[in-house]
Amino acid sequence: MRIWGLIVLLCLTCGACIAAEGGEVASQQPGYCNPPAIAAVVDGASDSTTLSPGSIAVIFWCDDTVPPPTTPVTSVLVHGVPSYVYPNQALNNSTSYLQLTVHLPVGINPGNANIQLKRGTKVLAHAPINLSAFAPGIFTLNESGSGLALAEHPDGSVITTTCPAPPGEEATIYAEGLGPTTPPVATGDLPAGLASTNTVPVLTVGAKEAQIVFSGLSPSLVGVYQINFIVPASGSGQKPLQIKIGQKTSNKVQLPVGPNSCPP
Repeated sequence: MRIWGLIVLLCLTCGACIAAEGGEVASQQPGYCNPPAIAAVVDGASDSTTLSPGSIAVIFWCDDTVPPPTTPVTSVLVHGVPSYVYPNQALNNSTSYLQLTVHLPVGINPGNANIQLKRGTKVLAHAPINLSAFAPGIFTLNESGSGLALAEHPDGSVITTTCPAPPGEEATIYAEGLGPTTPPVATGDLPAGLASTNTVPVLTVGAKEAQIVFSGLSPSLVGVYQINFIVPASGSGQKPLQIKIGQKTSNKVQLPVGPNSCPP
């Protein structure tokens, strides 16, 4: 169960910086607004606003310091419970917002919640979010949530159009929002061994349901799940791939399927 290097960052395209909490935005100063405000909270795989406990969430926000931020956000709370904050806080030049990525707390209750950004003891901004028990999202090669799935052959090489997955091969995709695992793994931690999802997702390639070999947390990436599955016989070409778990359906991505034609 090897894993390819995955950078959990988003690139959203939007216009001028707009504060979600009524802050006055100075568009000439990217990342600035007064008071600070959260503009959006989306999942790290597919840009969806549907989140779940343990999801990887990307937060777009603006601050009232110039140039922002003078000091990074030090904690992110949901239901008053700390998230794990990844060390990649920066200005997203595509959106004119500040961006940070967090691993939402594992084990908190689904439903309406409040997310808070704090610097030390000071609450900088907060926003409502809704947590579902499951919020499946599939990571993609272009990090947009669409296009080719981030998928691997058994040797860890990436599945691409020039190196497709042959039917019968055990392939691996990477996802988030697949719910609790056994054993449970704490927020911000990597599993000490295999941590399988309590609910096995349904994965389809084309119109065929795939046999699931393993569904659980990646041993190498905090908060990221991996699904190992047998590629079903569904013809050659780029096949739509989706997962469904707990009545929730993921983003639809593409998996190149065909005879082994990988370059040497």
